[in-house]
Amino acid sequence: MGTDSEGGVRTYVPSTGEPKWTCAAAEAAVLLGADAEAVYVVTKSGQLCGVGRADAKVR
Repeated sequence: MGTDSEGGVRTYVPSTGEPKWTCAAAEAAVLLGADAEAVYVVTKSGQLCGVGRADAKVR
């Protein structure tokens, strides 16, 4: 998983490196980590944000 230059969160299948999903709406500045339910980031405006791993939607 990682962030792109525009703040999107991107995830990949670890065994193949294939893209899994992308959430452009995350506005991520810093990737913090993940658990079974979400990927956590700090947004460009300084807020904590979770992106659902099942649906790639901002929570």
